Amino acid sequence: MAKAQMYTFVCPPSIAQWGSLAAMDADISEHVAEYESRRDMVVSVLGGVASLPTPGGAFYAFVELPEALGLTGTEFCERAIERNVLTIPGAVFSDRDTHIRLSFATRRDKLEQGIHILAEMLEGK
Repeated sequence: MAKAQMYTFVCPPSIAQWGSLAAMDADISEHVAEYESRRDMVVSVLGGVASLPTPGGAFYAFVELPEALGLTGTEFCERAIERNVLTIPGAVFSDRDTHIRLSFATRRDKLEQGIHILAEMLEGK
């Protein structure tokens, strides 16, 4: 482990240094705009039926389930799987099982399909 740490953090190999330098000039604005668009779609669809802060630094949304549903995050995720939608129970990330986490780093058509199913579920349908 000491050697792995030394060669990756203390003295990175020159090839990694050159690769990192080249990456600094890469234009990723198109990718950033696409993820912002996906994020906005998630917030627009799910924000109307659940509490959802606008994600600002990753491609995950952390959705608070309405209390009226009477479901834990784990129960909700299990029901979502039955409808072919994969989410993660919020209890994996906190002490409370009141949220779900979903990723919007997937194909746009799959994301759109999935969030509409989740919106129906959040409305109790």
